[in-house]
Amino acid sequence: MNQREIAKALGVSQVAVSLVLRNPLTTRVSAEKKAKITAALRENGFCNGSGMKRVWAAGFITDPLQSRRDAFIHEAVCGAEEEFSSSFYNVIFECFRSRELTVFKNRQVDGLIVRSGQALEFLLNSKCSLPLVLLNCAHPGAPLDTVMPDNRGGILTLCRHLTERGFRRIGFIGADPAYSPYSCNYAERLNAYLEFCRDAGTPPIWHSCGLPVGDTPEHRKEFSGLLAAWKKDPRPPDAVIAVNYPYAALLRELAPELAAAAGDNKKLPGREMRVPFVLEQDPRAMGAFAAELLLRRIADPKRRHVRLDCEVALKCFQV
Repeated sequence: MNQREIAKALGVSQVAVSLVLRNPLTTRVSAEKKAKITAALRENGFCNGSGMKRVWAAGFITDPLQSRRDAFIHEAVCGAEEEFSSSFYNVIFECFRSRELTVFKNRQVDGLIVRSGQALEFLLNSKCSLPLVLLNCAHPGAPLDTVMPDNRGGILTLCRHLTERGFRRIGFIGADPAYSPYSCNYAERLNAYLEFCRDAGTPPIWHSCGLPVGDTPEHRKEFSGLLAAWKKDPRPPDAVIAVNYPYAALLRELAPELAAAAGDNKKLPGREMRVPFVLEQDPRAMGAFAAELLLRRIADPKRRHVRLDCEVALKCFQV
């Protein structure tokens, strides 16, 4: 029986069941009612010898700059909430601000979806025993369930499509592949591009931007200098894949004659210039898959850890 069924069988509210489940010492439920609820919870496997086993809530952790207003985060949380709701789980959203996580400190959740390298580092250093699932975030040394976009498959599909459209000199503009130990997106996209060049027998034309993702005067100066150098080349690129959408939008603005392609669809606020070719991630599906993996991990803590690469879709626009 789940919380709702227990409440119905006892003739009490689900709120009362939830209060007792979260805090067996709560004074917000009468002693008589609390005894009935506790007995039913123990009978249905919610409790162990030292207290309650589950609180029927999961955490969704991001960095401070990734609020619910962020399009990717909003869709991912919605997908996770939809998946969790089928198992009667609530979702607690929290931004990590370089201090202890409330949900971790107070043990308010049964597990965590982590979309934050900083929070992941804190949790690993704190020897967190909660089940974790990483969403669009990676750690090469820790055995953790991980949900990522299919970076390799997406870039290979994009390269083949550009070739089929008649482009023969495909360039690549990336960020520093090792900009964060908790992300492999940029490195995987670059490696897929280099793999395509090797298989096609064409020399790679790529540039690594050392600046964080953004649209600043420094970005414009670096991109303008790179484009000027390419124009002087006897065989300049006729199409360029940018590792992310902000780079592709900037490229499209500075060099509209080039066929610009974006390695993802995550836009900066106010920088949504249409790009001809875009690899679109589905954050709602990624959030749902992360929730499903977390539920499985909560139910079976010893199962084998997996990485799930979610399909990305190539979208072509008339611009």
